[in-house]
Amino acid sequence: MLGIFGALFWLFNRWTLLVNGISHIDFLPMFVLLLSLSLVPRRFTLACLLFGLSLAIKQIAIFALPLYLIWSWQMAPEHRVRHLLKASALIVAIPLVVSLPFLIWNAEGFVRSLMFSATRNPDDHFSAPSVDALLGFRGIPAKIPMLLLLALTYALAWLHRVPVYASLLLVMSAFFGFNSVLFRQYVVWFIPFIPLTVLEARDGH
Repeated sequence: MLGIFGALFWLFNRWTLLVNGISHIDFLPMFVLLLSLSLVPRRFTLACLLFGLSLAIKQIAIFALPLYLIWSWQMAPEHRVRHLLKASALIVAIPLVVSLPFLIWNAEGFVRSLMFSATRNPDDHFSAPSVDALLGFRGIPAKIPMLLLLALTYALAWLHRVPVYASLLLVMSAFFGFNSVLFRQYVVWFIPFIPLTVLEARDGH
């Protein structure tokens, strides 16, 4: 019954319907991200590859990258640096392969297209400006409030104070609430982690 509820909640809530209606692809990288997270405790190698696949489709989940590196370090009983480098290579592998044609064609243009997300002016679909927009910040300085909250989340994960799904809920909530750019499709990036975090807490994590 809970599985049926979760499927109906995810497939037919207004944000999923809206994303489908405006032809965005956010549900695809989100699906791969959720699959990756479900494999973190048991098959971390495959989890890293799937996380890289999510980033290759759309880079919104990039804010979860430090979490994967933290988990990699924590899971290794020994040779932690080697384990960390292996996880990093697995995550980067798929995005690098699919990016090679663009890097060969125009490396500068490709890098600039990636940096655009970090430097663009504030914009949103809800007429709800973020704190940096209200303060008149632009570019990289506009990301400081969000980055501070993300750093606190990473510190909590490092100290084993928050489990997997709760970590992602905090990361995506910081992105949604404090990123200077907010589009309608971004809402779907934290909704799935609400019920998952509740279940995680119920199971005693």
